[in-house]
Amino acid sequence: MALAEYVLVLGILLSVTLCAGAAEPLRLENENVALEFDADTGAWTGLVDKAAGDNLVATPEPTVPQGLPGASGPEGKNVLVSHERSEDGPTLTMTLRSGPWLVHAKYDLYSEGIGSRQFTLENAGDHPLVARGAGHVIPALLPGDEVAAIFPGSLPTGDLPIGRMALGEVMRPKSHDGLVYLWSEKAHRGVGAWFFTEDEYAQASVMFTARGAVLRHDPAVLAPVKPGEKVQLGRQFFWLVRGSRDDLLRSVQQVYKIIDLHAPTTSLENLCEKVLYCGHPGGPPELGYRTYGGFKALEAYVPTLRKMGVDLLWLLPIFEHGDGVKWNLYAPFDQFKISPLYGTPEDLKSLSAAAAKAGISLMFDLVPHGPPDVSPLAKAHPEWVCRDEAGKPVYEWGQLAFDDALPAWQDYMRRVAEFNVSEYGIVGVRVDVASGSPPNWNPATGYRPSHSSLGGGLGMIRAIREGLLKVRPRTILLPEDYTGLNVFCRDGDLTYDAQLFSLFIELQEQKALPSDWAARLQRFLHDQSLTLPPGALKMRWISNHDTVSWTYQRMRPRAAYGEERTKALLALCALIDGAPMIYQGDEDPAVYGGKGENVVDFIGAVNACRKRLPALAHGSADYQAVQASDGVFACLRQAGDDRAVVLVSFNPEAAKSRLALPEPLRSVRTWKDELSGEPVDAASVPMAGHQVRVLAPAADVP
Repeated sequence: MALAEYVLVLGILLSVTLCAGAAEPLRLENENVALEFDADTGAWTGLVDKAAGDNLVATPEPTVPQGLPGASGPEGKNVLVSHERSEDGPTLTMTLRSGPWLVHAKYDLYSEGIGSRQFTLENAGDHPLVARGAGHVIPALLPGDEVAAIFPGSLPTGDLPIGRMALGEVMRPKSHDGLVYLWSEKAHRGVGAWFFTEDEYAQASVMFTARGAVLRHDPAVLAPVKPGEKVQLGRQFFWLVRGSRDDLLRSVQQVYKIIDLHAPTTSLENLCEKVLYCGHPGGPPELGYRTYGGFKALEAYVPTLRKMGVDLLWLLPIFEHGDGVKWNLYAPFDQFKISPLYGTPEDLKSLSAAAAKAGISLMFDLVPHGPPDVSPLAKAHPEWVCRDEAGKPVYEWGQLAFDDALPAWQDYMRRVAEFNVSEYGIVGVRVDVASGSPPNWNPATGYRPSHSSLGGGLGMIRAIREGLLKVRPRTILLPEDYTGLNVFCRDGDLTYDAQLFSLFIELQEQKALPSDWAARLQRFLHDQSLTLPPGALKMRWISNHDTVSWTYQRMRPRAAYGEERTKALLALCALIDGAPMIYQGDEDPAVYGGKGENVVDFIGAVNACRKRLPALAHGSADYQAVQASDGVFACLRQAGDDRAVVLVSFNPEAAKSRLALPEPLRSVRTWKDELSGEPVDAASVPMAGHQVRVLAPAADVP
């Protein structure tokens, strides 16, 4: 049955009843759903599933954001001043008085079956006010028995029963994306909610009450509002779905259509087939980014990169950033100049040419968060610096914090991107700290302080992307974003999968059983795949320059997971959907002066298989179609008629894994392991400890 047949259409407005007087609620309804609001206070009192005949709202909620200074609050009396229905669309707008605020609450319904709510805050008092957060609370809901919360693509993973929570306990995902579901397997019914904004972050949470679960989004708005002024917040989407769990997860795709959220159309050709290698000409942090040998040493390493199947060489910052005595890799003085610590511009051009000859393209690392205060750029542009509420300059990462939302600063970085494409032939960039700047309280900006955060990050990566596209028709922009916001997929050709990386850490720290490794990874990737925006591509990785040095694990993967599990994770990242990234030294500890196995040949064999099989190179990934026993992760990759089953063992012991295959594949008698070349019987697959296999149908395997 199609998803549209399950979604209770909140959108095609068939009738609206707006009745004055306390006795009759304000009602917005169609043949499937009714939204009800108290006619005196505007409180949201009903979400009625007409097919089932029940109201999912267990406890009404005021139609006013929580946390506004001086407002009546959730226990106070908000007064409904007026309400009206738009003549040109299915819209209900209510104006409510709450303390010194007039809150304009606009409810929109869409033919796609989605409802949204947007607040506009107006200072109706006599004194200036500051909005510091504005909690968007959906009434306590109960879609059925045994309700679970789901934060797809984030941690915690899977279905989280709210019945196991203490009353008043709040559950938040690790991601800041804001997508959350309530799901009842028994009722085959669920509710989805998501917050869309391009100004500031708005994390989701679920709170368990005595009568249901409260969904909430908390946009981190910081906005001075003078008497008579207004400030508009983002849109909170909500929807009701009947059907399967997968139907519920997929339903957010309709929201993405409404806001036209999808991956860029000018991405580097065949980006999903590329393999990235991230490194620095001065070496990794263990070498202080200084003693590796510079551009010439990296040029000498190009044959090894080619042997591993690398397509994109991403160089960490190489711009002028000090003399090597007092310096910071991420504090560039001038991003139009190459640091002599690593060689000359001619040396860099030689590296670029040698890499290109081997089929490898260069990416640079751009740093828009601001330069040191001693730099000429900082002295020339004090107006670009973020200011705190007291008007003092803000420092972040040991240097001045420039405001990413300022058009002039964006234009500077746009020209930096354009210059480096023209001068050194790079195909794209990673943007450091793409999540934005600290709040900028400088009133001269013309926008609210919190816009400098997410709004600044998005504005900056769009400017840099424009600079790249001025020279190249297709490019790759990789925003460094650990928040997991799906809105970054609009401008990022490739986005960080920090959530998957965090799951690796969690499983290892919990000393999870091999079966838990396999099951939780498959569930995470399955849920993520259903809820990513169309065309979105994730960078899969097990470490980077930050994680091995000062944050997260603060060690190399080999120290965290052991040699064999590290290889299994490297292979997993290469064989699932997305683009794998190898961090400098993880292929060979000798690169950073460590000891351990050189796995260049292993990585090369895995990536050669990845490039050889269409199913792996650019095929779809199904993480539920195949199940394997004995702690073995399984994934079905498919491109047209080309199919491959990826198996990664998280079991340190040898075992024979039994595969449960989907119906079309059960008739395949003979399988070939494309990595070892040996024939395999799917009924009982021998797996050595942490072994990796790629099985493809092969009727004539000897």
